Order: sequence, then structure tokens, then C-alpha cells
Amino acid sequence: MASPKCGLDDFLAAGHSRADAEALIVDELPDAVFDWGRPLSLEDAPAPAFDAAWLLGELGLMAPAVAESTQTPLDLPAVQALGAISAAVGGKYQLADPWEEPVHIQEITVMDSGNRKSGSHRLVYDPILKWERAKAADDRKSLREWESRDRVLNAQLKALESASSNPDGKKAQGLGDLDLRIRAAVEEIESHQQKKPRITQIVADDVTSERCKMMLHEQGGALAICSAEPVFFGNLGGRYGDGSPMWDVLLHGHAGDMIRTNRVGREGEYIARPSLTVCVSMQPIVLTQLGKSIGFREQGVAARLLPSIPASPLGYRRVTTEPVAEDIRDAWARRIVHLLELQPRRMVDADGVPIPCSLSLAPDAREAFHAFLSLHEPKLRQDGEYAEMTDWGSKLPGQILRLAGLLHVVQHDVPEDAAVSLLTIECAMAIGDYFAGHAKVMFDLMSGATTNESARKVLAAIKKLGSPIARNELHKSLQKQTRFKVASSLDEPLALLEDYGWIRIERQPTAGRPKQIITLSPFVEGEKRVERVKRDDEDAPEQGEKREITPYPLRGRNVVDLPAPLAPTGTEDYLDEI
Repeated sequence: MASPKCGLDDFLAAGHSRADAEALIVDELPDAVFDWGRPLSLEDAPAPAFDAAWLLGELGLMAPAVAESTQTPLDLPAVQALGAISAAVGGKYQLADPWEEPVHIQEITVMDSGNRKSGSHRLVYDPILKWERAKAADDRKSLREWESRDRVLNAQLKALESASSNPDGKKAQGLGDLDLRIRAAVEEIESHQQKKPRITQIVADDVTSERCKMMLHEQGGALAICSAEPVFFGNLGGRYGDGSPMWDVLLHGHAGDMIRTNRVGREGEYIARPSLTVCVSMQPIVLTQLGKSIGFREQGVAARLLPSIPASPLGYRRVTTEPVAEDIRDAWARRIVHLLELQPRRMVDADGVPIPCSLSLAPDAREAFHAFLSLHEPKLRQDGEYAEMTDWGSKLPGQILRLAGLLHVVQHDVPEDAAVSLLTIECAMAIGDYFAGHAKVMFDLMSGATTNESARKVLAAIKKLGSPIARNELHKSLQKQTRFKVASSLDEPLALLEDYGWIRIERQPTAGRPKQIITLSPFVEGEKRVERVKRDDEDAPEQGEKREITPYPLRGRNVVDLPAPLAPTGTEDYLDEI
């Protein structure tokens, strides 16, 4: 006779506890057979690769040649080269259509150590550094001449002031005439001060926020922080949390907003339109640390960065490669030097500060960009593609205009005499999409780790400890790692592993909460069993060949019947993983 129906309220009214009710929970019906499926890959979706077709002018020749020579992903020299163009332009241009956007960028490249970031950086930035050294030598000579003239003018003023304080001198010179001569001497000194030569420096590296502002002031408002190491971000970020972060120079330097400083003990700096290029490489762990630094995302620093996070080629690089061809290096050097020495026709504002020369879009380029804007805007909605990073996504259209400006100036000797073409804006939009794909990875890294990464670590621990295993035992083995300090930190990784078919979680009734037992997929265990098959077998392989078999059914097929998976694109070999 069947038992009478009993609701939860009747069950509790009969004196049973919540623990009693939880103990009755089962993962499957009695006599049910669990159907193990082939586990899904835990590798993160790869970020898009850079396409050489997007690179125009000498840029399209130099970046692929550097990538081949250094055996690095094209992404690395391509993004570094865009930074070099930005540094060479030095704030001299803006794209004024459909709104004003400075033609300079701030970008980061994230790769592990050993990927030849420094070698690629040296090849790309060599023309700037050579030109800078030659220019600085001429500047020092001009500065010595200026200092000599400055000493003469100050000595003349001192003599006039001495005569003014001497009654005999006043009579000899004439009081009125002496005052006029002093006033003229002061005006000449002030005019001379405004002509003081500066020692040209295009690129800097290990500078603090305050020193960066001083250099922007000294260099006429333009500076580039370009390095294969993340020292600059460490300085601004208070060494990733140990001090007080100072991000303001990055924020102002990206937007071109005025910087005015007043410090006790020294003359204040005033930079009307700062142009701060950033092209810095760093390791993934540094980006994670920056993500924890106060204000890095909240103040909009991350939103301004164009990130490139290429896949590492370590283990697949060729030993023998060809160096960058001399004609390609020479062409790249000529283009960079041309941009460094270029003096476009620029207006000045009311304070006499030069205004960036304006570039505009060709009609068909403007139409294509407006079409992009209409498709991009819905992606910023709560259910849109950029819902988790609207701060970055909202700046993407402006970034595309900046990229279009960089691609434009590298194609034209006199950039202001030509409109930005349709091809140029299309390439800029493609590069913008590339950076968007990598921005999603950047924000994952900033958060500490992706769920997939945590799941891979948990799976590795289960395989090492053996299956089945109790959840609490698993946690004890992992809790020394920061991300797994609390028991609840296993919730998402275990849920993902179960959803993807790597494990099965069973609840066993106990006096308290049900005990969770984790069982590894038989496919994972059976994959590793290797046996030799006799020659007289109907489907026998060649003599000495190994065949992988498993005693566990897999949806009606054996492991030997499964098609080979695609070549791995992540950090681990998928076949080895399962």
C-alpha cells in the first residue's frame, strides 16, 4: 500500500527538523543510471588575433617583420608600433570630426616573462631614441649659449640696479633715463627666459606622477611613457596598493584636459593640452595587482587603456629567423623621423598655446563611422555586449577616431591636406574590435582570475587527490591558495565542473548538513588506461601501436571512437587535461 502524501508543513509538524528534510534530498531517482558525457573544454575563449591587413603604410611592413624576427605574436610589435606613432606625433594633431579627439593612445600589452617583449620594443622604438639623442646634443649646445647670454643680461641689470641705488650714479645717468633702462633690461630678460631651450625627451620610463607632470611642462605638453616593463604603473599605483595611487596625470594626459600644479618650493606647472602617450608591457600578475589598486577602475584608468593580451608562442618558436630587412627598418625610421620633425599649421589660443591641427573624415568614412555608432550604442545596454564594462565600451568610438588618426598620419607626408579615408576608418574599427575582445580578458584578469581558471585548479587538485573525495577534504588541500581561503569559494568552480561534465556531486545524509562527495568523470580516469591489442583483433592497429580504451560506456561509444579534438589554443592541452 502506498504511503499517504505528506507535504513539507506536515513533515515539520510531525517533529522533523530542517536537517531531516535536507537528508531526504537526492540527486537522482532510485535505480536511475547516470549518463556521463564527454566533458567540455575548460579553456577560456581566446581573444582575437591581430591581422596584418589592418596596418597601413610603413606600419604594415615593420610590425610583421619584427614579429617574424623576434618570433613574437604580431599583436606585440603592431601595438608597440601604434604607440611609437603616437609618441612621434606628440599631440600635434586631433581628429575633429564628428567631435574633437586627440590623436594619441594609451595601451598595455600583457604577456608572461620570456616572450621577448624587450627585443620587439627596441626594434620598434629605435628611430625615436636615436633621433632623441641627436636632438638632445644640439639642445645642450643651444642651452649653453642661452645660459651665457642669460648671465650677461642679468649682470647688466644688476649694474643698472647698483647705479640706481648710488646717488652719484643717478646724477651721472639721469634718474628718468636709468629707470627706463632698468625697465627695458627686465623686459629683455623676461623675453629671453621664454626662449630657453629644452633638452628634448620624447620617451620616458621610470617616472613618478609629479615628475611626469614636470616633464610634460618642460616638453611643451607632450610626453610618451614607453617601456617593456610596468615600472610607471607601479609608481602611479603606489606599488599596487602599498601606497596612495595617483592616477590624475594618466586621466588628464589621455583626455587632453588642463593640468595646473602649485607646490611649495617650486614654480607651478601649467599644461594647457597635455598629450600623454602610454605604451607599456606587463605580466598578467601585474594587471591583477593593478585591478586591486584603489581607483584603477573606479576613476576610469582601465577604461582609457587599449589592452592587448596575445597568446604566448613559447615552445613553438623557430630557432633560426631572418632579421628585419634593412630597407624595411630604414623606411620605418624615415616615417618616424618625419613625424617627429613635422610642424603642421597650427592656430594658437588666447594664451598663445598651440592648438592641435585638425583632421577630418572623408564623406564615405564619416558615413561608415556613423553606421558603427548606431550598432555600437545598443551594446552598452544592461543586456548588451559591453554590459560588464560600459566604462570601457563607452570610450571605444573615441578610441577608434584616435586609431584612425594614427593610421592616417603614417600614410601622408602632410596629413592635414588629406581627409581620413574609408579604408583607414575601416581598419581603425577593426583594430577597435580587436581591443574590445582583449578588454574582456583584461577585466577578467583584473578581477583576480576567471571562473575557468579556478575550475582548472580545482580539477587538477581532484585528480591529484583521487576520486571520490569529500568536498571538505578538497577544500583543505586548496585553502592555502588565496582564492580558495573560504569554503564558499569552491561553489562556482565546482558548479562549472559539474555543468561541463568533469565531476558529479552527490549528497550523503549526515547528522548535520548533507556531506558532498565529488566523483571524477570515468571518462577522465578511463582515458589514461592504455592496453595493447592483439594482431588477430578485427580492428587491430599496427604492431606496437597503442590504443586507448575504457571500460565505461560513453553515450553508446568508446573513447577510441571519438573524433580527435581540435589543437589546443589555451594554457593546457585539452587531451592531456581529460
